[in-house]
Amino acid sequence: MHSDIELQALVSNPTSKYEHLLQHMCPVRTLKIHLDRTREVRRQNRALFVHFDPAKAPHQISKATLGRFLMAAIQEAYFILDREGEIVSANPHSVRGVATNWVEFARVPPKEICRAATWSGPCSFACHYRLNLGEDNNSPNFATQMLTVPTRGRPK
Repeated sequence: MHSDIELQALVSNPTSKYEHLLQHMCPVRTLKIHLDRTREVRRQNRALFVHFDPAKAPHQISKATLGRFLMAAIQEAYFILDREGEIVSANPHSVRGVATNWVEFARVPPKEICRAATWSGPCSFACHYRLNLGEDNNSPNFATQMLTVPTRGRPK
């Protein structure tokens, strides 16, 4: 059911301070570093995310643990942007919903979104995840806030 997803680097050869910052957030760069640092542990287990704890290594970490790591990273991002008071209660599942809305908002075809999310068709997205990101009102919703966070505090 899972399909391959090709990630492209955010910035290959940074030339500005902003591009250097983007390079540090690049998922491709981060995955390459992770794969390099976990090579020995992953020889015994082909999972992408494995325990470093000798008592648990080389077992794959659970979805719940990965979810906690994800939420900790999101909280850290809000802290770095000095916006920790704005954190909305979220969970990994709601983050998945916001992420799929981001890519729809960027005009990625629904077929590609469904393939990447391993959904059988667009109905799953439309019925359970789609948010109205084009709404123009004075009460920003969670998705709108998530979309504006990265642009605030961006270096000039």
